[in-house]
Amino acid sequence: RVSDQEAVDMAHWLLKEEGLFVGSSSAMNVFGSVKVATESMGPGSCVVTVVCDGGQRHLTRFWNRDFVKEWGLEWPEDNVDKWMSRLPACLDRRYEKV
Repeated sequence: RVSDQEAVDMAHWLLKEEGLFVGSSSAMNVFGSVKVATESMGPGSCVVTVVCDGGQRHLTRFWNRDFVKEWGLEWPEDNVDKWMSRLPACLDRRYEKV
C-alpha cells in the first residue's frame, strides 16, 4: 500500500529531481516500485512500472497546496528535511557530490 502522503511526496520528488510532472496514480506506482525494489528484491532484480498520468489534470486537487493541507497532508516544500525523511533513503540526493 502507498499512502496519500507518500504519493504527494513522490510526485514532488519526481518533479524536482527528474523533471516529471505526474499525477497521483503515477506517483503511487513509482513509490510502490521503489519500496518493492529496496525492501523485497535481491541483487540483480528488476522492477518495471508505468507512469500513467500527468499532473496537468490534477492541478485543483493533488497539486493544489491548500487542498492537500485541508486533507491533513503535508506540502513537501514546507519542510524539506521532513519531506526527504518520508521518502526511501535511496532517493535522498541532498548530500550527493556533483
